[in-house]
Amino acid sequence: MYSFSTDISPNVKYKFNIDSVTGQITVKGYIDFEECKSYEILIEGIDKGQLPLSGHCRVIVEVEDINDNIPELEFKSLSLPIRENAPVGTVIALISVSDRDTGVNGQVTCSLTNHVPFKLVSTFKNYYSLVLDSALDREITADYKVVVTARDRGSPSLSATASVSVEVADVNDNAPTFAQPEYTVFVRENNPPGAHIFTVSAVDADAQENALVSYSLVERRIGERLLSSYVSVHAESGKVFALQPLDHEELELLQFQVSARDAE
Repeated sequence: MYSFSTDISPNVKYKFNIDSVTGQITVKGYIDFEECKSYEILIEGIDKGQLPLSGHCRVIVEVEDINDNIPELEFKSLSLPIRENAPVGTVIALISVSDRDTGVNGQVTCSLTNHVPFKLVSTFKNYYSLVLDSALDREITADYKVVVTARDRGSPSLSATASVSVEVADVNDNAPTFAQPEYTVFVRENNPPGAHIFTVSAVDADAQENALVSYSLVERRIGERLLSSYVSVHAESGKVFALQPLDHEELELLQFQVSARDAE
């Protein structure tokens, strides 16, 4: 008659069964390589004599791994947002990868979505760095969705993905621009002092305070007088005002420049 030895571990009793007549050992519980890689089963055989005699043996069960665990990956040490003038090679994030399987089943490689200015660099075991691979321009693309795929080498192969949104921070690299380089404005003479005669407008492709535009006159002399005695421009709105009545016979054409400057 066959049986497990009395000092066998409860875990073995839960996982395996032995036929008392044939001695056949069968699995009755869930076997997980990641939980336990081998089991030691102590068997006792007793005969049916009047004075029963017994013998003992040990069965070692080695569990073979199958590819039943998907890779795990996690973004760590994120350095976001990234400035648009960041040099190529700037590290944006550290990515940890792991797989509970062994052998080829646990060997993981990572890849990125196409058409993003980043690349993955294997730094040390189970870690990748997400680094800048080409120049950025926030005015063209202000945000990237980066998807990292981790795939093991098992058969069939298992994979997992993780994504991060990479925001590109603005730097003041664009000058304000006017819609056209020159404007012609007709004003009737004898206008009231302070009359609004025109509004200039410039746009800046940068963001937030880098795109705040202020206007000013480029001062010069007109005959004996300064330009600023004739006109003024509101710094925020770009509205141009005639400060005094204009006289066609005295001044037929008044030419001046307005400067647009963004925040420094």
